[in-house]
Amino acid sequence: MLERAEAPLELGTGLQLGPNAVRVLARLGLGPALFDVALRPAALELRSAHSAHLIARMPLAGHAEKRYGAPYCVLARPALHRLLTEAALRAGALIRYSSEVEGAVLDGDGVAVRLAGAAPVPAAALVGADGLWSRVRAAGWPARRPRRAGMTAWRAVLPPDAAAATPGPGTVTAWLAPRLHAVTYPIDRAGTLNIVVVAASGVGGEGWNVRAEAQQMSDLARGLCQPLSGHLAAAVDWRTWPLFDARLPGVRFSGPITLIGDAAHPMLPFIAAGAAMALEDSLALAAALAATPADPATAFRRCERARRHRLARVVAAARRNGRIFHLSGPLARARDLALGTLSGEALLGRFDWLYGGGPAAPAAAAHSGAT
Repeated sequence: MLERAEAPLELGTGLQLGPNAVRVLARLGLGPALFDVALRPAALELRSAHSAHLIARMPLAGHAEKRYGAPYCVLARPALHRLLTEAALRAGALIRYSSEVEGAVLDGDGVAVRLAGAAPVPAAALVGADGLWSRVRAAGWPARRPRRAGMTAWRAVLPPDAAAATPGPGTVTAWLAPRLHAVTYPIDRAGTLNIVVVAASGVGGEGWNVRAEAQQMSDLARGLCQPLSGHLAAAVDWRTWPLFDARLPGVRFSGPITLIGDAAHPMLPFIAAGAAMALEDSLALAAALAATPADPATAFRRCERARRHRLARVVAAARRNGRIFHLSGPLARARDLALGTLSGEALLGRFDWLYGGGPAAPAAAAHSGAT
């Protein structure tokens, strides 16, 4: 494994893993380790960001396990990164840090991976898992550049003492307002609170870890309810993350080179499925390679075909949720009324296609659901 970072990453804030992602980790034998560090939120709540009025509540703990065979989990991103890194090392993987991939070229039946400041690395195949600004993708598909979505995400964490008095302790809460929404949820058993705010804005460059100015968040928090505005004011280390609506292909192949995760199908964060799709990609790719271990090009091609429809549906659903979250005026009131008429189980059932699907789907899925 070639990793551009100088050491194992400890960056990032919180992460949501739907039951489909948790099933993948369980298939890899990592279920017990995941449950040691992750939380199982009681519910997902939709609230008004201006009044804190409860719009709708979707039950999770107990309900997700019964319906999809796995729980919905939240945790700190570094905790998942450590879990996966340790598992890879136990399985015999070699991780070469400070190895920035600049591109790759086909070399006979294999690949020559070009590194910054180092000799090329020969390989039988290459899987590019290098994110939104993938160098591997740029080498094979240079015209496929992400495009700005006109929105910026701000993210921070609050320590337990500053995160007290959150409505519905142990819940994931989405706070909705015109052209803005926020998501808050605990990420450890001490009560550390993860906060993400997404608003229509052109703030920020291409990085995902740029420090934000406090005044930017003060401007966004104006007019928002308590405790949300208090949380935004209490957080001091805000990082910005400009969003890109890539409209890129799904997992693609070019001989023995393929892409997974955000390198292949970056998506807007409005369905909390980016990490889950990367995990699903990995399991599907492993299965394809196990079927034709001597022919990675064929394995990559089969994996891309198998994943194409699901990935397109998730990307489209995330884009649609973004529009729904940021509605204003009569359309926002109609949204709230419509959601308020649904039972919690009916709301959960709208995600059957996502949480009940994927390469680690239950053998006898009882639900099909709608988007």
